[in-house]
This record gives sequence, structure tokens and C-alpha cells, in this order.
Amino acid sequence: MNVPLSRLLIRLMACFFVVLPSRATAEPEVYTPARVLSEAMANNPEFRASLLDILAARYAHDAAKNTRVPVLVGSLDAQQSENFMATGAGIVRNENRLVLGSIGVRYTSEIGTSLEISFSGSAQERRINRDAATTFLVNTGPFYSLQTTLTARQPILRGAGRAANLATIRLAEQAATLAESQAAELTSALIRDLLIAYWELWYAERALEVQRSSLALTERQEAETRARFEILGTAARVDALAFATEASVLRESVRAADATRRNSAAQLGALLGYRSELSHQIAPEAEPPPVIPLERPDNLLELALQHSPEFRSLEAEIESLRIELAQKRNEKRAKLDAVASAGLAGLYTDDELPGLRLPQGRPAVVITGGLELELPLGPSQASAEYQRAVARIHAAEARVEGRKLAIDAEIASLVESIEEAIARHELAEETQRIAEELAEAERARLELGTTTGFDVLRAQQNARETALRGLRARVDAVIGRLRLEHLIGGLLDRFALDVTDPTDPKGESS
Repeated sequence: MNVPLSRLLIRLMACFFVVLPSRATAEPEVYTPARVLSEAMANNPEFRASLLDILAARYAHDAAKNTRVPVLVGSLDAQQSENFMATGAGIVRNENRLVLGSIGVRYTSEIGTSLEISFSGSAQERRINRDAATTFLVNTGPFYSLQTTLTARQPILRGAGRAANLATIRLAEQAATLAESQAAELTSALIRDLLIAYWELWYAERALEVQRSSLALTERQEAETRARFEILGTAARVDALAFATEASVLRESVRAADATRRNSAAQLGALLGYRSELSHQIAPEAEPPPVIPLERPDNLLELALQHSPEFRSLEAEIESLRIELAQKRNEKRAKLDAVASAGLAGLYTDDELPGLRLPQGRPAVVITGGLELELPLGPSQASAEYQRAVARIHAAEARVEGRKLAIDAEIASLVESIEEAIARHELAEETQRIAEELAEAERARLELGTTTGFDVLRAQQNARETALRGLRARVDAVIGRLRLEHLIGGLLDRFALDVTDPTDPKGESS
């Protein structure tokens, strides 16, 4: 899942430069679940923000790793100074010219050992008085010196070991893992919300069609009954009024259903990253969502603990707290460092030492060694920070346990609601078939004059309400399954979507 930054940047740039669909007309455009997912991955600002969070976390990880890169250090200084000197013959002005330079490499190992090797040199020329009885000045030099030094520092308590020195890198690594897990969780939630909004819009469209169809039938029946009453005299006026009243009620229902459809389209458009004027032109395909019975209901909690992006985020957060605890444990220790250095120095001057020959044929040797101690004389800030880190870990673990109980209860509730919705759907389909047969029979009886308009309207209303209940149960079953799959971490696998993979997301019909 750890995709290179270059590939992630490519996908992020694609998110920024995607062109929103242009619609020159107000004609509705059919959307499939696959298209909904694809456009949301390209346009949704929250999804783009999650990619940026991953990038930021990975760059922070790189920055932490780069602190272990050896450092080249160097300096160059030039100096010219004058000073006065009193002699027996008067005051003289001494002059001193000096050039200093050094270059070296500094490195800290994973166990805390700090090593530095440096090369330094100088060139000096002086004009000084050597005889205090005269004011005569002589030129000395130039003198050239060269020294190489190796310095080592090894922490014995605070700062010793890999755990202490790699804590910053491991924290940055866990931050990157946490960002990826949070992006996966956000993407799974986005898929859930997208498909829920999609199927809510689908239901609103179908409900609007049912209401419009009922209104058209009732208006036709009203016209026919009024004609039979006014022209043929074979129908009662009360039947014509009943159909007129029902038509008026259905017009209100159509208006309310149309408002619901527009609101559902606006909610889906917001998740797609569309402006409001584009949202109302979204039309879901006519294919109904499948109603699939639940499988393996006994191990859903185990699936959630293993695959849920939410739990991966919680685990990454707890691991970060554990690394921080180890870091705080190290910081509250006393500081005891062993320090040693060794070096060689040589001197060259045209006046006294010909060539590079040195006294006794060897350079000067510098060797130092010792211990450095730092110990607080009382309760330290680091000790309090360590106790705070311990408390934070216990609090995080308690929250995880509480979340497990909540998810267990939520899974049980969702399973029950899904099974109830599936049962409602099956019963509604059977009831709808019977209700439609009854409505058709009542309409036939009305034509024969053996029933009243009220009986026909009651049968038609029952058929209409049964059809709406069946549609609602179907959508409720699908929505419950989407919520359950998000909870157990199945949506990303179901749609073969990796938030850190720059390839286009693939969607499947829900």
C-alpha cells in the first residue's frame, strides 16, 4: 500500500485538473454506481484532502529519516589585528595576520554514537618586536599548521540505543501509516455515503414515478366518471367528487415527492463535488438494487477488527503512543555521556623547520577522554511527561475497548435491520401483487356499476402504498448492507479501491 510519492502526486494532480461535466441543456443525465464512485474520487474535496494528508505525512517521514544523513561542516575565517607594545626605546605597533579554516563530517549512528572527523588548518604571519630595549620590528612567518581530529560521544543512559535514537523516525512512519488508514476510512465512508445517497435518489425517482402514475390514472378516472355523470347519467356525482378529491391529494403528493427527489439529488451532488445547479440533473439508472441475503453473520466482529480502516487507524495511533512512551522514558533518564577525541597536529614554517620535518620526526598528538553527567536535582519535567504518556496509552486502549463494544452492538443492530428489511421486501412484493389484482378487480366492478368510486380509490391507494413500501424496504436492505460493509471494512475490497494507488478506481453496481 506504500505507493511512491511521485505516483501519488500524479493522482493528486489529476484530482486538481479534472473537468466537471458540462451540461448545455437541462436534460437529466443517467448515472450508474460506477460512475458515481469514479467522479467522486476525482472531484470530492475531502478525498483530495486525504491524499494531501498522506503526502504531508510521507514528506515528514522522509524529513525524519534525512536527519540521519551525515553532515558536512566547514568554516573559513580571516583576521588582521594590531596592538601596541611599550619598549625601553618607546611604543611599537605589532601586527598579526591569521587565516583559519576547517572542514569535517558529523554523523550520529542508530545507537546514539556521535562521530565527527575534522581537518583544520591555519596560516599566520606576524610583524612584532622581539627586543624590549629597541623599537625594531621583525617579520615572522608565515607559519602553517594542520590538524586532524576524531571526536566520539557515546550516551550511556539518556539517548543510548536504537529505541531512543530512532523514535522520531518511527513516529513519523506511524504518522504516515495513520494518514493512510484515515484516508482509507474516509474513502470507505465516502463510498458508503455516496451509494446511500445514490439509492435514496433512486427511491425518490421511483416514488415520484409511482405518484405521477397514480395521479394520471386518477385524473383519467375523474374525467371518465364526470362524463358518465354529466352526459350519460350512469355514475353518481359523489364518485366524480371522490376522484376529484383524490386527484387533488395526489397532486400534493407529487409535489412533495418531487421536492424529496431534488433534495436527494442535491445531497448526492455535494458528495460528487458538483455545484447545486448541476446536481438536479443527476438521474440514477432504472435498474433496482439487488437484495442479497446476509452471509456469515457470526464472525462479523472479527472481520471488523481485522479489516476495518477505523481499527487500523486506532492501532496506528496506539503504536504511536507506545513509541512516544519509549521516547519519554528515555528523556527522563539522567544524562551520562562518554566523550573521547584523538588528533594529530603538524607545523610548517619557512624560518625554522625546513620542509615538513617535525621535531622527533612525528606530529603532535592530542588525546582526551572523560564523562559528562547531567542529573536533575528534584522532580523533572521529563518524569511528568512520561506519566502523561502512560495515561494517554491507557486512555486510548480504553477507547478502543469501548469502540469494540459499540461496533458489536451496531453490527447486531444492522444485521437485524437488514434481515427485517429483506423480510419486508418479500412480504411487500406478495402484498403488492394481491393489491394490484384487487385494484384491477374494483376498477372492473366500477365499469359494471357494482361498486363505488370510494372502493376503487381505497384499493388503488392500498396498491400504491404497498408499492412504495416495497421500494422502501428494498432500499433499506441495500443501505443497511452498505453501512455494515463499511463497518467491517469490506467496501474498499468490494470495489477494488486503494486510496494510495493512482490508477482509476473501479466501481461495481451495488
